[in-house]
Amino acid sequence: MRAKIYFAILLAILALALGACGLIPDTETVMLITPSATPTWNPLTPTVEPTLTPAPTQTATLTPTPFPTFTRLPPTPGPSPTPGPTPTGAPMEVAFPTVDDAPLRAALYGAGNRIVILAHQRNGERTTWNGFARVLQKNGYTALSFDFRGYGASGGDADFNKMDTDILAAVTFARQQLHADRIAIIGASMGGTFATAALGDPLVKGVALLSSPPKVENFTVSTAALQLPDPLKYFIGCDADALYMAGLTDMFKQAVAKQDKLHPARAELVSLKCAAHGLEIFSGPQKERLTELLLGFVQAAFQ
Repeated sequence: MRAKIYFAILLAILALALGACGLIPDTETVMLITPSATPTWNPLTPTVEPTLTPAPTQTATLTPTPFPTFTRLPPTPGPSPTPGPTPTGAPMEVAFPTVDDAPLRAALYGAGNRIVILAHQRNGERTTWNGFARVLQKNGYTALSFDFRGYGASGGDADFNKMDTDILAAVTFARQQLHADRIAIIGASMGGTFATAALGDPLVKGVALLSSPPKVENFTVSTAALQLPDPLKYFIGCDADALYMAGLTDMFKQAVAKQDKLHPARAELVSLKCAAHGLEIFSGPQKERLTELLLGFVQAAFQ
């Protein structure tokens, strides 16, 4: 009996010794498993492939070349080429207002920037210039023949105390819309009288008065404007058209009154052997001579 008790005590001491050395696992101990550096492949778990960052490739970037953009510019101011003959085409109908909004209508012959403005006489309208306008076009110039207010296709009333502004409106239209670099004005009778309102404008290189009086209603030709060295001034009339020839002669004398060697006046007086007035000269024997004179005037004005 005593031996059994000793054996039981010995077994208990042995169990305690083994437990102290960790040889018998404790059921309440949580085992922490640290994964090894090399993962164990599991066929049920998809393998995560390593993400590869490709080395940057030197791919050339092609930038498409844009198409050029063209801007239509007005003609550059400067000397124009010597005019040459151009084919005759149908005139273009154009319109422009005056400063007091009178609607003026005009016919445009040609498309250059050397503009010749044609102003009709009191008993006419712009169509009376058609023949000479085509002559100008054939010789390389652009003609702009217009109706004064209250005449032809233009609106408003025929107010002779405002028609100088009609001339100025035509000059403004030629400058702004036709991009003129040089302008000459030819006026018949009252058309020439009112044309003198544009003397002094830097673009106006010449004014020709055909059978024009020095005064129409309340508008009187300015002596100071006539005495400007430029532009060129032509005074043309028939010797038998006595009253108007006297007026032209008087204006010519005013134009050259103060000229000297340093400041010569650019003016010329031509008396034709005829009795017609203004544009009526084109219907008589002096038609060719008048055409020659007016073409010479335009050429000299634009030099």
